[in-house]
Amino acid sequence: MAVFAEVEQLFEESQTFSRNLLVTSDLRPISKVNTMLFTKPIGWILFSVCVLAGCVSSENGLVTPNREKVVFDSDLLGDWACVNFSGAPQPDSSIRIERLDDKISKESYVFTWLSSGQIAPIPESQKFRGTLVVIGDSRYLDFSSMDQNSGGRHGFLKVKREKTDLTLYYMNPGYFASNPTSLAHRFDEGGQGPFTISPPVITAKTPEIHRFLQGHQRDLELWPEELNLKFRRR
Repeated sequence: MAVFAEVEQLFEESQTFSRNLLVTSDLRPISKVNTMLFTKPIGWILFSVCVLAGCVSSENGLVTPNREKVVFDSDLLGDWACVNFSGAPQPDSSIRIERLDDKISKESYVFTWLSSGQIAPIPESQKFRGTLVVIGDSRYLDFSSMDQNSGGRHGFLKVKREKTDLTLYYMNPGYFASNPTSLAHRFDEGGQGPFTISPPVITAKTPEIHRFLQGHQRDLELWPEELNLKFRRR
């Protein structure tokens, strides 16, 4: 019962954070959120909620029909431990990155959010399919949940890898409230998951999203916060 109470408390804190970010577009560092998420075994749950339910999603992905900008970086494969605000790896929260066993394409990944003491088999709700796409001089992960009940929306993360350090930058949902004409989007009625304010859903087509991302590769208003990971093992 104590675990469920902790989950409920963290959901309430993340809900308050999401509401403040959407309403005020507050771009102050959210180190409290990083520490809250990744110093606890249930960190993968809340980050999944943030990325797929509490942050920006898209009706269309980044992969074009001819896949001309898709790349596969084998150095991403392996287990990566989440790093908290103090820079210490958190073995209780990690991401396993594997090559997707897909007959159509061998250029995609499976991201699995892991927590210590977890009993196999791992549910599909903890797994994400991701494809790496190069736009400008940056790399972006186009990912979606492998859970058939997830709705099929895409999420985007900007990816930076330096040797044993991996950084995933995620979009600020408040950006579209303060820049309403920057890229076609909508706000659905009501929120998802623990959030009472609906996050933005990008409705632009893939070429438009490419042009937008190329022009905002280093926009700190769009990419104000990141998830840091440290390589553990292959």
